Amino acid sequence: MTEKINKGKVLQEEMSRAQLYLDIAGVMLCVLDTEGRVMLINSKGCEILGYKVKDIIGKNWFDHFLPERLIKEVKGVFFSLMAGDIKSVEYYENSILRKNGVERVVAFHNTVIRDQGNNITGVLFSGEDITERKAVEYKLFISEQKYRKFIESANDAIFIADAETGIILEANKKASELLGIPIKKIIGMHQSELHPKEESEKYSKIFRKHVQKGHAVTETLYVVNKSGGKIPVEISANVINLGDQKIIQGSFRDITERMKFEDTLRQSQERMKLALEGTDQGLWDWNVSTGEITFDDNWHKVLGYVHGEIHFDFAWWEKNVHPDSKPVFEKALNSYLSGQSKYYELEYQLKKKSGDWMWIWARGICTEFDKNKKPLRMIGTHRDITEHKKANIALEASERKYRDIFDNANDGICVVDSSGKIVISNPECAKMFGYQLDETLGKYSGDLVHPDDRQRVMNIQKKRFSGEKVPSVYEFLGVKKNGESINIEINTNLIITEGKLVGTRAILRDITESKLIEEKLKASEKELKIHARELEESNVALKVLLKQREDDKREFEENILSNIKHLIIPYLEKLKLNRSMSDELSYLNIIESNLNDIISPFSSRMSSKYLGFTPKETQIANLIKDGRQDKEIAEILNISPVTVKSHRQNIRKKLDIYGKKTNLRSFLLSIK
Repeated sequence: MTEKINKGKVLQEEMSRAQLYLDIAGVMLCVLDTEGRVMLINSKGCEILGYKVKDIIGKNWFDHFLPERLIKEVKGVFFSLMAGDIKSVEYYENSILRKNGVERVVAFHNTVIRDQGNNITGVLFSGEDITERKAVEYKLFISEQKYRKFIESANDAIFIADAETGIILEANKKASELLGIPIKKIIGMHQSELHPKEESEKYSKIFRKHVQKGHAVTETLYVVNKSGGKIPVEISANVINLGDQKIIQGSFRDITERMKFEDTLRQSQERMKLALEGTDQGLWDWNVSTGEITFDDNWHKVLGYVHGEIHFDFAWWEKNVHPDSKPVFEKALNSYLSGQSKYYELEYQLKKKSGDWMWIWARGICTEFDKNKKPLRMIGTHRDITEHKKANIALEASERKYRDIFDNANDGICVVDSSGKIVISNPECAKMFGYQLDETLGKYSGDLVHPDDRQRVMNIQKKRFSGEKVPSVYEFLGVKKNGESINIEINTNLIITEGKLVGTRAILRDITESKLIEEKLKASEKELKIHARELEESNVALKVLLKQREDDKREFEENILSNIKHLIIPYLEKLKLNRSMSDELSYLNIIESNLNDIISPFSSRMSSKYLGFTPKETQIANLIKDGRQDKEIAEILNISPVTVKSHRQNIRKKLDIYGKKTNLRSFLLSIK
């Protein structure tokens, strides 16, 4: 009888211990029968659902603890599982409904319960509340989307590269447009591939210089597009430290148009991907008096050991726990033993077999005390939360990355709510208008627009809000805090949440200097046109004068030549025929020779009109042109009329009018 009582006592102790394990487990543990009624649930399950045990046991799980939209679908799967029609799904995520009506996201692990005859009698599942983890994932996604939106809405091409290797990790749409290459092909390129091959060494030095300085602006460099064309750019570089990684963000501004103006006057990381895996669970049993620690098989696996490979005790724990975590243990234990905490609960770091550090969440209670109420034995559960920690670190890094890029942008960036008030602003936006950063927050955005241009800008915004198609990029006249006017180029994007317009995102650039250059260019072009017109008019007048002078000169030469040949030479010839003047003949020959010397330059120019004529034919052609008849010509030239006729025929042949009814004198007069 005593033995039976002892066995019952041992059984009762084991059941109590099992119940303790269930109640201190960090996850929900629940058993459903084949009808879906709750047969067993632990304390964590009650905590997650917000009910007491008595309000849960016997209730239909699906009708009472699931959102209405999920009941039909999940019930159908459950009863198919109980009927053996489908296999059990080991892991899935679903929402549950707490007593207060709030939904929580839970990660479930299922196993089917069978009796000795292998008949299905129900299902056992564990559930971990992953609502916060899902929120972290969502925040991380939103943070990355914010960063992506600002990068994509930038007016410049942006390349983000690893500062050590020069490998491009990220690029925006403007970068793709600049190079004519898809973003996915740009990512992975080396930064030197953006520039002309023949100058790779030069650009490598510039890149290293940018990395060393941390911030630099370099003007008039070149990138090479897909077709091999060189595009002039201005590069603004910023080095950003993201934890252990150093990246460099380069904003490439296409300055082709600016260089055209100047020639006339002078002649933007690999996309982050994080996934939070399911949490591993384990049990621990710490004999405080002996220092021995017992872990279940699953936890051996998590730590990288096989069961029995190593003896776990307090000395091992003390050797492998992170130094920074030791004070945390003492604080958590004191808080629990003093009654300040219901459970012994903490987060700490422990070294795995591989040497890697893992983050652990532990929760337990003391099951045995000595007479001085010091703990003798503690049991509990623990969970690998390394991925959860990494997610939080990644979120913080993403937020820092977004903030660093936002704060260091060369353009002004701001977000305006639906009432027109500025709710977010970066330092460059405040500086652009002469304000301190805190002065811009809450300020009405219309106050940054010059009164002369305010109505036009308001009309543009109204049209955008009403859905009319208006340009997202336009220019306006701004006004600084001190009243000074500035020219601004703005790129706006509407912020729409759940179909409702909640605000506007704007990127602003001060283009005052560019406007001055443009005005100077226009003035220069206008002045150049006036000078060109005046010069053209002067050239026309000069040409007219030169032509008139040339005509007068030619007419003068022709008159001298004609007068000497027709008024003097013929009479000299007649005098030479007079034999009685033998003494004066020598003087006549001298006079004739001198006259021929005088008119020879004129004669050569005149004879060029009659290309191919002999000297005699040229004389006869000039006399015919003057209206002389053959007989007169024969007397003047002291030749026979027959010879004159023969020369006439040769002249007509050379002028290609022989045998044609063309008047020779008229034809000769028509020759210029």
